[in-house]
Amino acid sequence: MKNKRRKSAQFILGEVASGSFLKQLLLVTVILIVAFLIALVIKQFSLHHLLTLRDVKETLVEMLDGQPVIEHVYGTNNRESGGWVLLVTYFIGMIFLSGLLIAAITNMIAGYGDKFKSGDIVYHRLKDHVVFLGYDDMVIGMLNRMWQRGTFDRCDVVIALQENVSLFRTQTVSKFPSDFRDKLILMQANFNDESDIQRKLKIHKAKKVYIIGDTTSESHDSMNINSFLKICRVGEAKGSVPQCYVNFKHQSSFALFQVFAGASSGNDAENATDIGLFDRNKQHFQPFNFEEVWVRKVLTNLDGEYDGFEIDTRVKDGNRRCISDVDGGYVHVVVFGMSEMGEAFTKEISFVAHYQNYIKDPRARTRITVVDDHIVEKMDYFTGRYAELFKHCHHSLTQYCETVRRTDFPVEASRDFMDVEYAFIEANYADRRLRKELEEWCLDPKQYLTLVFCYTDPEQNNAAGLYMPRSVYESNTPIFLMQHNRGSIDKFLAKSMYSKVVPFGMCDDTIDVDESVEIEWAKRLNHFYWSGFKPDYSAEKQIETEWNTTQVADRWSSIYNVSSIPIKYRSVGHPFVYGRPVPLLTDAQLEVLARVEHNRWCVEKLMMGYKAATDDECKFVEDALSHGDKSPKQALKGRFVHPDIVPFDMLGCDHKGIPIGDYDRMLCAEYASIVNFDFNAKNNKTTD
Repeated sequence: MKNKRRKSAQFILGEVASGSFLKQLLLVTVILIVAFLIALVIKQFSLHHLLTLRDVKETLVEMLDGQPVIEHVYGTNNRESGGWVLLVTYFIGMIFLSGLLIAAITNMIAGYGDKFKSGDIVYHRLKDHVVFLGYDDMVIGMLNRMWQRGTFDRCDVVIALQENVSLFRTQTVSKFPSDFRDKLILMQANFNDESDIQRKLKIHKAKKVYIIGDTTSESHDSMNINSFLKICRVGEAKGSVPQCYVNFKHQSSFALFQVFAGASSGNDAENATDIGLFDRNKQHFQPFNFEEVWVRKVLTNLDGEYDGFEIDTRVKDGNRRCISDVDGGYVHVVVFGMSEMGEAFTKEISFVAHYQNYIKDPRARTRITVVDDHIVEKMDYFTGRYAELFKHCHHSLTQYCETVRRTDFPVEASRDFMDVEYAFIEANYADRRLRKELEEWCLDPKQYLTLVFCYTDPEQNNAAGLYMPRSVYESNTPIFLMQHNRGSIDKFLAKSMYSKVVPFGMCDDTIDVDESVEIEWAKRLNHFYWSGFKPDYSAEKQIETEWNTTQVADRWSSIYNVSSIPIKYRSVGHPFVYGRPVPLLTDAQLEVLARVEHNRWCVEKLMMGYKAATDDECKFVEDALSHGDKSPKQALKGRFVHPDIVPFDMLGCDHKGIPIGDYDRMLCAEYASIVNFDFNAKNNKTTD
């Protein structure tokens, strides 16, 4: 049974003080009754006229009999003078109580209510709480996930805004699900003021902080980094820095901080800078991006929401067939609209969509096509950011003008070993020439086509997604439409020829940035390396500590690795359903997946900014490793140069003489233990 968390007295008082007239009237009545009882006690037991319990009893009896109480208290002889004293006291008290006191009480209540509405109350008992710095619609999905996990029953959840808390309370919070709407604590705080962060938010006592920021600001990402540094300063001064999940709005800055791990040299002058501060606290830093979280959710499909919409699986004659069952077959994903979501989809496909087909036939590469009305500038921007990747990947530009113009960007033969290729098309989705190509693609038996509409306008996505050639729908091609909010469009489409059209990217749907299944898997994979390939997945605290002290880039490497597990298992003939155990892989399957994993890893490293070593660098490292010296290889990696970005068959040995390819084989063999741990632990609890 859940341990329900009680609301604090401050929170309850604020709710009542800012509530309806009846709540406020009840509060005033309670205060007056308490005040009257206190006054009565003081009068009855005063030093001058201390009455015994017998006196009190006799007084009450006389009051009921109609005998003047004054005679009992002051005596018959003092009746006249005592009466005047009581009369004056009575009138003074009445004036004071009905005028000054009530006014003071009501003003106090109104003031406290206003402070509650505007988020100016300081909650002194906050501890082990969760803080959201800023708000965006994505927070609704995050709160939904927290409610499902029972977070609200274990700790306070605070949303801190820099302004307009009252307006936010009435216009936005009122639309939240009632399950957790009344459990939120709203505060107004200056994110750039360390005293506000410490005094109001008690940030040094928080368990987690989600730095959402102001998504309308042009400098959103840099301001969020600044907020993280402020939290670090307060936390260091108080002896405790919470785990911070930092939201990045733009893919460019998100990609940078996925690999940035601080650059402090360790001297005192450097430690005093922001870089030194970041470097000391990088274990508390975890970047996230809303679009990346959503695309990963679609591609891994661990919650089963997108069953039947896998990019690499189709139902043929009643049987599910993976692309690896098609000789020479390949996955082809067409992304319409190079928005932030479109770019995230292009990146994530590059990270995880790798198959054994390329090993059998080098022409069977995963193909990613991006369509946009202004693709030239966006292509230059994308290929420039991932310049090292595009030194190894074929890509082309097609422009649908008055005539169709195509430009190919070939790759040198020595660098041509990537299993992904790209095509950029400048056209509108309604262009007849593009529609004709789509018809050819969806009818091609060798390619599994998927269409993803990522225009910034949801209505444009709806129009485009429902405007495709009829053959696209009849071929059961999955079509994803980016939407801002979950409506009922998918329910209306489910039983029509548009049954393969599905929305994604909704802000009000459940998303998980810190406790998703793949992140738990990534922590275990990281532990697998830390333990020297002798893991104990029941050591949860140790695993968490190792994860928090791992470089940010290595954390993301583990996340992308495990995100490909469902795809890898499907590619060797094992349908992947989360919650069910996966089988151990045969030696033949491990050999295939080791090669697939190396191809995936090469793309990942190139996209994270590494470049392949030159022939001379590779020879120098190989000679050093043959003598047990790994320092040259480590030095190259420190300069983001990796000698292992080569075809699988060209991998050498490490400083211990172990073939590098064996590590890929061991890694793939460990997938079953990583995935099945939850299933086995659940069964053990049931047995106990």
